[in-house]
Amino acid sequence: FQAEDGIRDQPRSRGLGDVYKRQALSEARANYPENKDLLDIQLQSFLDNKDYDGALANLDEAIEKNPTKGIYHFVKGNILQTELKDLDAALTEYKRAVELDSTLSDAMYMCGLVYIDRANEITEQMNNLGLNETRKYNALKNKQKGVFEESLQYFEKSYEMNPNDMDIVRALMEVYRKVGDYQKSMDMKAVIESAGE
Repeated sequence: FQAEDGIRDQPRSRGLGDVYKRQALSEARANYPENKDLLDIQLQSFLDNKDYDGALANLDEAIEKNPTKGIYHFVKGNILQTELKDLDAALTEYKRAVELDSTLSDAMYMCGLVYIDRANEITEQMNNLGLNETRKYNALKNKQKGVFEESLQYFEKSYEMNPNDMDIVRALMEVYRKVGDYQKSMDMKAVIESAGE
C-alpha cells in the first residue's frame, strides 16, 4: 500500500504480513502435525508476538511429542516466571528441564532466580510493615534468609556447570552476602574482577 505522498504505510502492511504468516503456519501445522520444525517455528512466532497462551499450548504439545527434550520445559518455565509470575509452576518446569538434560545450566540458574523472586516478595512484605512491627519484620527476615539459602544449591550447581558466566557469579556474590557468608561473597567478587568486569 502506497500513500499518496509515496511514503509506505509500514504498520498496516507489516500487520497483514504477520496475519498471513500466522495463518500459513497454522495451516502447515494442521497439514503436518508431526513436523517438529514447524512446531518450533510456530513456538517462536507465538513468543515474538507475545502470545503466551498460544506459546504455552504449543509447548505442551511439543513436550508431549518430545518428552525427553528439556529445553521445552525450560522455555515454558521462563514464560511462567517472567510473564505470568507463576513461580511454583516455573520452578517445576525448570527442575524437569534439568532432570531431562543435566547440561542445561541456564535452567539450573533460573531455579535459583525463582528463589530470588520469592525473596523479593518477602522484601516487599517487610517494607510494608510499620515501624512498631519488629517481631513480624524479624520473622520475615529469617524466612527470607532461608529462601536465599535454598537458592544457593542451584546457583552453585550452575556455577560448576558454567564457571565463566558472570551472571551466575554475580548472583552467587549477592546471595552469599545475603546469607552472611562474606568470604565466599568476596571470592565471587574477585572472580568478577579477574574477568575484567
